[in-house]
Amino acid sequence: MVRRRVVVWLFAIAILAASATFAPLAQAGKKPGYYKKPGTAQLPEFTVVAPADKCSNWGWAAATESILALDQVKVDQRVLVQKAFGGELCDDNAPNFRRLGDAVNGEYILSPKKKMRVMARVFPAGATIGAEDLIAAVRRGRPMIFFWKMHAYVATGVAYDEYIGANGARLWEVRELTLLDPTAADPEHRIVTFQKGRDDMSEINGAMDLVLIPMEEIDWVQN
Repeated sequence: MVRRRVVVWLFAIAILAASATFAPLAQAGKKPGYYKKPGTAQLPEFTVVAPADKCSNWGWAAATESILALDQVKVDQRVLVQKAFGGELCDDNAPNFRRLGDAVNGEYILSPKKKMRVMARVFPAGATIGAEDLIAAVRRGRPMIFFWKMHAYVATGVAYDEYIGANGARLWEVRELTLLDPTAADPEHRIVTFQKGRDDMSEINGAMDLVLIPMEEIDWVQN
């Protein structure tokens, strides 16, 4: 008998959207019957490859290259910029999410018997997502790209309040994001924070997240 087995795993990496990260749970602490439990989630280490240029679009490309490398997906930031911008150009304008997503989407060969399908999920400011999804993404060790003031960052940490109800219901409110700037000239300026109540949410341009689908194919086996 000839048998062929194909095994597919889906790693759904959380999607971040600007206003939804902070706005939906703004009044959670005022609900009766809940108690607050502060918490944090932080990637212990995350290194971004050096971008070829200091412009925001190169920061996005370097961040994307680095995030995909966590799953052994090899993509060159220069190729990403060429595909998204029609050449190795410098662009500090608001991100065109459709172009960025199209530049990343595709199947990548990891070995003769294994490949990875990558799908970029992109959301402009105003799209909705639960704060718990952002927290879970950091804890899984697969950061997302956050666009603030027309600049691309990697969201590597989050401080939050968890509200727990007597019936087991839970709500989360994000207080602060830790953001890594791929284009920073030195380590001293590489980490910045976005704080709820201090920073202007209207300056958030959106976010980009990735869905990775590893596909492993086992050869035909004779029984």
